[in-house]
Amino acid sequence: MKKMATAPLSILVSTIAGTLFAFSTAASADDARIFFASDIHSHTSELATAVTEECVTNDDCDAVALVGDFNFGASYDASEQDVTNMIEPLPKHIPVILSGGNHDVSVAKGGDIPVTGLVSSGSSLYDFWVINDEDFNLFGNDTSAQREALDEYLSRNPGKYLFILCHYPLHSTRDAGRTSAAVNFFNYLNDKGEHRNIVVAWGHNHHLGYDNDVNNVALPSEYPCDASVNRLNNITVCSQTLNFTYLNAGYMTHDSAAVAPAYSIVTIDDAELEVWRSDTQTAKTTLRKNPLGDTNHDYVVNIVDALIIAQEYVGLNPPLFNDDVADVNEDGLINIVDSLVIAQYYVNLVESLPAYNQQQPTTDPQTIEEAQQLIIDAMNP
Repeated sequence: MKKMATAPLSILVSTIAGTLFAFSTAASADDARIFFASDIHSHTSELATAVTEECVTNDDCDAVALVGDFNFGASYDASEQDVTNMIEPLPKHIPVILSGGNHDVSVAKGGDIPVTGLVSSGSSLYDFWVINDEDFNLFGNDTSAQREALDEYLSRNPGKYLFILCHYPLHSTRDAGRTSAAVNFFNYLNDKGEHRNIVVAWGHNHHLGYDNDVNNVALPSEYPCDASVNRLNNITVCSQTLNFTYLNAGYMTHDSAAVAPAYSIVTIDDAELEVWRSDTQTAKTTLRKNPLGDTNHDYVVNIVDALIIAQEYVGLNPPLFNDDVADVNEDGLINIVDSLVIAQYYVNLVESLPAYNQQQPTTDPQTIEEAQQLIIDAMNP
């Protein structure tokens, strides 16, 4: 990796440090409203009616996210025409994000569903990550190229909301051979979600037996436990906190014809995420998390955060200091090492946070000028 020149870094650090106390947590105007559903199974008119009502009549939507199973034919393959017929009646100004289910065929296999991976929203607030049916098991393998790509995205975009569209739920053993992958992926997301805003939107089960009501599902014994899991956040799963939002996207097809289609509306902004369900007419809210290293509450980790920790360390008491996420090497201390780690993360010398076993500086800074020089040296080793 090419090293950055010392002089420009000196100017950058000094300029930012000189105006640091003027930084505030003023919220941006960025927000989003997203329509979620799954298991369309050729019920295109019901989908179009729901999307038009929510995204044209009642309010606007920034995206429509459909989490698999678009056809219900004997071939179990959603053809290009099936997808066209599903999308054609929808409002033309709203982008549609597709994730393939077990009845769909992705581009990789000659179909019309996008391949697994990132779908950028063009927003600084959120993105989508599609996981198609044929790639589900790969996300249970921590050496797969798919998992490595997701890991890299989460490392470099820690403050964004990431909506993972995954047709198969992580709690259901309805399909043989997927349990091990589901458990591994669950554990991976729970680890990554501690300081990130991850939403896993799923479908597949048609709400028949496998999900006993709108709010709770039962984990299989393989986790191992049998506990209630709230689809949002801040609940206990087998003695651990669920660190990501677990969202039943809804279903245009229910296994009982008497049950009306259901969908979810997700609204996000700088402060919180709200999920509203059409079948219960109720909403649940969870607060947005600050990523590890975001010491000034702006949901970005950059050189400003390194300088704020340095100011705190030398006793300048910067305003709005967020000590909950300042210990980026997780050694139980908040000191100049954390400042240097963030600085190196900012210039890609550290791949991700937390970063363990970091070298101690050769000197202990007593002034902000000494701390700034250490930061400059750390970014240009």
